Amino acid sequence: MALTMHRTAVPGGVLVKLTGVLDETFNRKDLASARGSLVIDLDDVRRITSFGVREWMAALKDLSTDYVAFVKCRPAVVAQFNMIANFGGGGQVISIYLPYLCPACGTEHEELVDLRHRYDVVSAGPPDMPCPKCGALAEFDDIPQSYFSFVASRPPPAPPAIAQQLIDGTVAKSVERFSARKEIDGELTALWLSGPLDKTVRLKRLLDGVEGLVLVAAGGVAAVTPEGVDAFLTATKEAELKFYLGRVPLALMRAFASGGRDDMKGRIVSVVGSTACAECGGPATAELGPPELASRPGSEPTAARCAVCDKITPIKWRNEDLVTARRLAAKAVPPLLTDYLSRRPGSHPPEASVEPSSSTGVSFEKYEVLHRIGSGGMAEIFLARQKGVQGFQKKVVLKRILPSLSEDPRFLDMFLQEAKLAARISHPNVVQIFDLGSDAGRYFIAMEYVRGWDLRNVLRACERRGIQMPLEYACRIAIDLCAGLHAAHTCVDDEGRPLGIVHRDVSPRNVLLSSEGTVKITDFGIAKAEGSLPHTKPGTIKGKVAYMAPEQIVTNDAALDARADIFAAGVVFFECVTGRRPFQRETDFDTMRSLLSDPVPDLAELRADVPPSWDVVVGRALARSLDKRYPSALAFQIDLERLLDELGQTVSARHLATWLDMLFESETNSSIAPNSASFTPSPKSVPSRAVEETGPTDPTGTYRERIETKQEALVQLVHPDRDDDND
Repeated sequence: MALTMHRTAVPGGVLVKLTGVLDETFNRKDLASARGSLVIDLDDVRRITSFGVREWMAALKDLSTDYVAFVKCRPAVVAQFNMIANFGGGGQVISIYLPYLCPACGTEHEELVDLRHRYDVVSAGPPDMPCPKCGALAEFDDIPQSYFSFVASRPPPAPPAIAQQLIDGTVAKSVERFSARKEIDGELTALWLSGPLDKTVRLKRLLDGVEGLVLVAAGGVAAVTPEGVDAFLTATKEAELKFYLGRVPLALMRAFASGGRDDMKGRIVSVVGSTACAECGGPATAELGPPELASRPGSEPTAARCAVCDKITPIKWRNEDLVTARRLAAKAVPPLLTDYLSRRPGSHPPEASVEPSSSTGVSFEKYEVLHRIGSGGMAEIFLARQKGVQGFQKKVVLKRILPSLSEDPRFLDMFLQEAKLAARISHPNVVQIFDLGSDAGRYFIAMEYVRGWDLRNVLRACERRGIQMPLEYACRIAIDLCAGLHAAHTCVDDEGRPLGIVHRDVSPRNVLLSSEGTVKITDFGIAKAEGSLPHTKPGTIKGKVAYMAPEQIVTNDAALDARADIFAAGVVFFECVTGRRPFQRETDFDTMRSLLSDPVPDLAELRADVPPSWDVVVGRALARSLDKRYPSALAFQIDLERLLDELGQTVSARHLATWLDMLFESETNSSIAPNSASFTPSPKSVPSRAVEETGPTDPTGTYRERIETKQEALVQLVHPDRDDDND
């Protein structure tokens, strides 16, 4: 039976139902026009040939969609997913049929399982089902481990809203309509657009009285029609509005450029491209701002970050899009506008309750919210000011549980446990928890505000600049990380009894480096203490796979002890030294297999200046046998301090702060060569007095002022419940 295709297109997504045999007659061009979220219904595809697989893989590779989902996958389709790792093209499998055989009467039948709600079958195994013919207990007609191998290698499916509606058949009832929101931020007026830009656009009242610096943030525009573009341009011309366009989707930019519309008064600040994540199939986006639009030489791939699993996947820009973007781009962008966009992540309007950046007037008990930093998988993050008597003020970071999760006991327990555990740990290398409160029934944590960077950003900055982290700084960071972990591991309750805290999610993302050179570990959102709640349900892996200890993959959470964190700290140290993770592979499944069986790579093979003694220390930290691994973070710390002594270096917090400042300053200073020693100073070459008084490269004495005026990088944006976050 020849393959047929039926399409149902709505603003922001397409549902494609395939029927027949997927063979060489499959025309991959039929999928090429899909945009937004693509849901592929495979219910009526019962057979796939090898030639069909080739065409299918080529079709998925050429897609320009934001997200791809597969629903109602028959056993033949599941078998191909398992045989060919990239057969899914980065898409997410949402629902599959489970094959059953009745031993009593021989009847074969299939049961549909939605993995959004029954992902437990992947680990716990498929349930026994009654035979539809004789009523006897039917058995699963396959080997569970092999049948679920593809879906088990990826996180539980989390489709975006429009894909959810397409899958559930509710899209006709809830198609998004165009909306706009105005936000005043000092001298800037921002107009946030979302939904389809079609003939329903109404902007006249929104534009009344708008003047001065105006930004149109268009990242939330889901679909574009010629009538919608005409209505938008007519409204802005009638209002005599000069404006900037930020986060412009490629479809909207193309519409502006077609039909002579590029004479509009607005100029583009940045464009956004999207693709499907190669790992989980979620929407991955990348933004080109003024520097890239001015200097980008060609259409080489750019790193895009997935909104679901947070991994990086390449996105390739079309040359014609880059040419159009340069033609429409603003020649100069006001600093006020770029500052605003840096404080407003995402493509949708900011929360109505959090508007101006200086002072919103919104309070959580005694905390005045300054602005919203962002949102994670379990909580939203704010910068706030704590006020007290006699003009007392202190900046803090507030983490407030999301409203959708505030009634979920599992997430609520996890959130409260983070506050209770972390609050008991008092150490300079651990982010301090000050308070636990409630705002309108939603719990929040007040924690220490750390101005600086997380270690992940530092490692990426080194990679971008083509340098390796100096060995002495890698040692210093790992030493302080171990000191913070040891404080957590040895924490006791009020009666002096050990709490047995295990962080379970040690990774560069959760290691903060302040602008003063202090190293702090944060995010105890999935930490466990002996006897504490909540317990991880069977089959759920907590933490980031590339940093997991082998026992974290194969044993129950209750069996984990501090040595799991020591292994993760060893991986972090290895990455600081070499710039790569020792067991990271293309997929989570391959990474887990590497963690369980592959030898630890030799440091000297990856970096020539590493002393031989370092392999011994790293090997002990990454030992698979618990008996051979360091028994405590303190023991690991002592050996790291010995390595630092062997280098003949004494690294203070000020030395580390100086190097960090110069590293990130070089990010915006094109005159500094990638391997320039000017931003890899050795502590030996920097007199301590000079560092204290002026900084090593600042004889005029403005070093401290530069530190104080550096843009505040808030690194407390953490995602404690993102089990699928492996970066």
